[in-house]
Amino acid sequence: MYTGRLPLALEVLGSFLLGRSVGEWEDELEKLHKIPHKEIHEILHLSFKSLDHYTKKIFLDIACFFLDMDKEYVIRILRGCDFFPDIGFSVLIQRSLLTIDLHNKLRMHDLIRDMGREIVRKKSPNNLGRRSRLWFHEDVLKILSKHLGSEAVEGLTLTFPIPKGVHLKTKAFAKLKNLRLLEINDAPLTGSYKHLSKELKWLCWHKCPLEFLPPNLHLDNLVVLDMQHSNLKQLWKENRILNNLKILNLSYSKNLTKSPCFLHFPHLEILTLEGCTSLVELHESIEHLKRLVELNLQECKNLRNIPRTISALKSLESINLCGCLKLDRKAWNMTAFNGLSQCEPSL
Repeated sequence: MYTGRLPLALEVLGSFLLGRSVGEWEDELEKLHKIPHKEIHEILHLSFKSLDHYTKKIFLDIACFFLDMDKEYVIRILRGCDFFPDIGFSVLIQRSLLTIDLHNKLRMHDLIRDMGREIVRKKSPNNLGRRSRLWFHEDVLKILSKHLGSEAVEGLTLTFPIPKGVHLKTKAFAKLKNLRLLEINDAPLTGSYKHLSKELKWLCWHKCPLEFLPPNLHLDNLVVLDMQHSNLKQLWKENRILNNLKILNLSYSKNLTKSPCFLHFPHLEILTLEGCTSLVELHESIEHLKRLVELNLQECKNLRNIPRTISALKSLESINLCGCLKLDRKAWNMTAFNGLSQCEPSL
C-alpha cells in the first residue's frame, strides 16, 4: 500500500480521491510511484528543509541508492565523501526520516524515499543530465546511450539487465567528472576506462565481465570496491595503491585464482572473498592490514594456506572459515584467535 502507515498520507490522499472512479484511483496511484502527491510532498519536505548541507546530501544518497543496505557499509562510503554520517544518521533517525532495522539495514518509508527522489527531480525537471542522482532504469539508459550526462551528476545506478541492442560505451561517462557513486551491475562497457570519474568513492559492479580491472580505471579515491560474482581472475595485472580503500568484496568470483597484494590497501577494514572457489591461498602481505576488522573466506573450498602471521592482527574481530574444506587444520592454529572466528574450517 502506497501510503503505508503514515496517517498524514492517508488523510491527504483519501480526501483527494474521495468520490473518484476506480480508473482515477489506479491512474493516481501509478502516477504517485513517479511523482509524489503535491500536498504530501510539501508537508514531508518541511523536515528535509531544516537539515544542514551535509545531512541533506546523506538523505538524498540513501533515498536514491542505499536503502536496504548495511548501515556500516554505507557509513564508510559517506565518510569517504566527507559527509559526517555519524551525526547525520542520528539527526535523520531523530526526525523519523530514517530507521535502522534489527539486521542493521537502512529503512525509509516509501513516501519519504519518494519525497527525496522528487527533490532531486525538481532541481532539473526537464534535463536528465543535470540531475545530481540518477536511479530510474530508463533515465539512466537514456543518459548513457545518448551521452547526455554532465558535471552535475554525483551518483548513478544501473542494476537491470541491459536490453539487447543497447551498447554502453565508457565515453558516455566522460562528462560525469564529479561522479562519486557508481553501480553498474551486469552492465558491459566498451572503450577506454580513462573516461570514468576520478572522484569515484563507491564502485559496485556485480557480474563484471572483465578478467582484470584496467590500469587506466581511476580508483585512487575509492572507499568501497564491490565486485561480487565477477569474471575476475586477478584484481589487476599491475599492482595499484589504493590508500582510501576500506571495503573489498570479491565474493563468488569463481575464476579468481590469486588474492591481491595487500600492501597496496593499507587501510582496508573489511575483506570478503566468500565463495571464491578457485582461490588457493591468501597473499602473505595480509599481515600488514593493521586495520582489518572482518575477514570472510566462507566456502573457499580450495583454499589451502593462510599466513600464520594473520593471528597478529589486533584489530581483527571476526573471521569466517566455514566450508574451507582443504585448509590444513594442523597448520591452522585456531586458538591463536581467542574465539574471534565465526566458524572453523569444515573438514
